[in-house]
Amino acid sequence: MSDLRSRIFDVFDDDTIVMPGHGDNTTVGQERPFLDEWEARGW
Repeated sequence: MSDLRSRIFDVFDDDTIVMPGHGDNTTVGQERPFLDEWEARGW
């Protein structure tokens, strides 16, 4: 998770489009609120 934070969420602004390869495209800003939840799950 720290790698994800430092390489993506700390670098790109909220308008950056993310194309995950599964599901719908999203943005860094749409996903940012879920970081703590993902970390708590061990993702």
